[in-house]
Formats: sequence, structure tokens, C-alpha cells
Amino acid sequence: MKKIRWLLQPGLQVLFYVALYEVCIHFLKKKSLIKVDVAIGLSLKYMFYLFATMSVIFAVMLYFKKEKNFIDCLFFIACYGILFLILFGVSTNLFIIVLVIAILSVIISFLTFQLMTTYK
Repeated sequence: MKKIRWLLQPGLQVLFYVALYEVCIHFLKKKSLIKVDVAIGLSLKYMFYLFATMSVIFAVMLYFKKEKNFIDCLFFIACYGILFLILFGVSTNLFIIVLVIAILSVIISFLTFQLMTTYK
């Protein structure tokens, strides 16, 4: 299991990102709290592309590192957060929610992988 961590953890974080994003967007649309237009929709799409690209870079980093710990996840979160704020800013509450979703998905994937390796 430790040999495939470099591929499994970033894959899990992308899956958790998509799942949390879909649940949050569906809930917010159902309660009429957000209105997604073309510009916001494109921004959301590029936010996912940025997260997926950063996850691939994170996978390569995990592949070459011998010791893997929570500091690596914090480094990923910091890099993503800085790039996110530079590229998209904090123009709407929806962008903040997406940033929180990205952070949660990284932490949940790390904890899930830790539990998988602990009980294996």
C-alpha cells in the first residue's frame, strides 16, 4: 500500500473535491443562495483544473520523497491557496467555499489514506 501512496492520495483528494463540490453547489442552488452565470462557471471550471494540476504535481512530489507526512499536505494546501488567491481572488463567497472544499479534500484524503494503511 505504501508503494502506491504517491498515486492514491492525490487521486482520493480529487475524488473528494468533486464529491464535496457537487454536494455544496447542489445545496446552495437548491436553497437559492447562489446564482451561477457564465463567468463564475468558467472560473469554477478553471479552479478545478488548477486543483487537478496541483494534485498531479503533488503526486510527483510524493513519488520522489522517502518520508511522507502531514507537512507535505500542508505545503500543498499553502501552494494551492496562494495560487488560488493570485489567480481568482476572493470576489464572491462561492470562491471562498471552493477554497475550503479544496482544503478539506486534501485533509480528508490524507486521513483516509492514513486509516487505510493503519488497518491494513
